[in-house]
Amino acid sequence: MRKVLALAVVALAAAASALGMTFLNGWGGKAAPTSEATSPSSANGPATSTPQPAPLPDEIRGVHVTAALASLAWAVSTVLVKPPLSEMDAVTAQAIRLPLAAVALAPFARSAPRALALTSRGARVRIAVLGALTSVSSVMFVAGVKHAGVAVASVLSSTAPMFAIPLAVVFLGERLTARALLGAAVTVAGIVVLQR
Repeated sequence: MRKVLALAVVALAAAASALGMTFLNGWGGKAAPTSEATSPSSANGPATSTPQPAPLPDEIRGVHVTAALASLAWAVSTVLVKPPLSEMDAVTAQAIRLPLAAVALAPFARSAPRALALTSRGARVRIAVLGALTSVSSVMFVAGVKHAGVAVASVLSSTAPMFAIPLAVVFLGERLTARALLGAAVTVAGIVVLQR
């Protein structure tokens, strides 16, 4: 029972991390700040772009605080998931964690069913595939924590941007920017430093 309670705490930490990332992506009540917005087209012509005000310092500070709290919640959940794994496998742990995290996040997803109903069939299929892949990757991460330890699993998890960047370029047609390359280089440098 103590292990299940520990997993519940981990689930809540994971939910807090997910909620923080949701707010960072602009789903927390305010859209993420953009530099331009498109106004509806009028009878006189096509839609026009109007500049939007830059984010206020308080909004920027809020994003940084949310990012820090999401990172902290992820770190805490990674550390706390290790002890229960001595008595159960990764699939069982995730079978407890993921539903608990879903329940914790449910109040923040009230509009999701309506939004999902408005999407195309293709988008719903992509969401289902993404959900399945996320579940598999989550189980694999927890298995990594169990068998390789928290430090190694966390460091390997930090390599995600090195894989995401080329996948985004190939499959999404995103541009490869100097900032993205610099971020990948910093990631590699951080991993090298942590492994010494």
